[in-house]
Parts: sequence; structure tokens; C-alpha cells
Amino acid sequence: MAYRRIVNRINISELESTQDWAKAHYREFASNRWTAISADSQQAGRGQFDASWQDVPGAALLVTWVSPDVSWPANTLWARQMSVSIAWARALRATGRDVLIKWPNDLMLGDRKLAGMLTEAMWRGNSCHRYFVGIGMNVSDAPPNAAFLGADERVSDWIERLLVPTAEAIMRPLPQDQLSDYTELLMGWKQWVAWEDPVNHEHIIAKPVEIDREGRLCVELENGTRHWLRPRTWIWKGLVERDK
Repeated sequence: MAYRRIVNRINISELESTQDWAKAHYREFASNRWTAISADSQQAGRGQFDASWQDVPGAALLVTWVSPDVSWPANTLWARQMSVSIAWARALRATGRDVLIKWPNDLMLGDRKLAGMLTEAMWRGNSCHRYFVGIGMNVSDAPPNAAFLGADERVSDWIERLLVPTAEAIMRPLPQDQLSDYTELLMGWKQWVAWEDPVNHEHIIAKPVEIDREGRLCVELENGTRHWLRPRTWIWKGLVERDK
């Protein structure tokens, strides 16, 4: 298959976590090409905020992409995630599904989570030298309260469809002048949303009105003041009805 020319895929039937396995074994991978670790099922999949990722065995796409040896500035990494989120959302929307991005990088189908992303970096000085992008997507079935694509969909088809485009998206951080490509797919953009800072136990209601290439979301509070939310600090809690 064509993708094998630029992405070496390693499939393991069952893992604790594709992300953890990739980080433990990355020195065994070629340093000059992409490697993708996939599994049919995970026993300890991870998400943001140390959340677990649950899957129905054999029914989910579970892949971690490992970059070649690179030298990427830290301030480009969120822009790379944004490129991936856009690529996946567009690929899914091209099939007629109304998929949106829930900040910073979950994919939602209606009000249910379809896919999630976990990124981690290894550093050499101030530069990222290996980048790990783990994505889980429910394809033919899902745990309760989660979305999936459809009982007739095949995991292998979606891996083949997205394996190379994902690597290509990671290599292309979203430019400043294309941030609207992300916000036009962002769930709740310029709508009232409830947010929570789980560390400081702070709650706010605010509209997302701006975003930067480091993933920070500018929100406008009900009194008109603005506040910047950092990824992995604030959690989306849901849309909030307000009188017009």
C-alpha cells in the first residue's frame, strides 16, 4: 500500500497503551521516517487530564504516530495539533457527518465524543526531537454515551485513509492566517459555554472569540471582559442557554 513508503505501521493485537508502548520503544524505530503504532484494543488507553480512553475491542481506531528525529520549536506544537484536528474533522465531514472540534482537540458527533487526541514530546534542549500523537476513534461500536461511525464501518479502512494525512498534517503547523480554518469547525464558537479549572475549582461562563497558534482560547465573559484559557488547564463543560 502507498502509505508504507512514508509511514511504517506496526500493529500489535493488544496493548496497555499505544502511546506508552511507542514512548518505550521509539529508539527501535527509524529516525528518518514516521512510525505508527496501532492496536486492536487497549487496556489502559490515556486521554487529556489523565482521563482513561475506553474502547470496544476491535471496533476502534487506536494509533500513535511517532515523528522522525526532528527539531521543532515548542511554540509550533499546538499549531501542529490544530492541523491534525482540522484534517480529521474535514475527512469525516466529507462523508456527510457533522463532526466538530471540541477545544482543544476532541472530535464530537452531536453531543457525544467520537475521537480524542493525546500528544507528548521528547526534548533536546528547547526543541522537540520526537513527537507522539495518539488518536483513538470509535469506528464500528463504542462504549456507552460515546459516538461511533457505524456498525458497517471498518477500522482498517479508516487507518488506511488517515495514516499518511495525519503525518502530513503534523508536519504542517497551522499558519497564523489560517486560524479561521480551526475556529469554523470549533464547537460553541462565539456561543455561551461553561468552563471549569479543575485545579483551582474555578467556573466561568464565556464565549470563545479568538484563538492563537499556541492553542490558547480567548473568551469573553458576561461582563465584557476577556480572559485567555490555556489548553490542558480549562475543561469545556457544555453550552449554556442565555436570553438574547
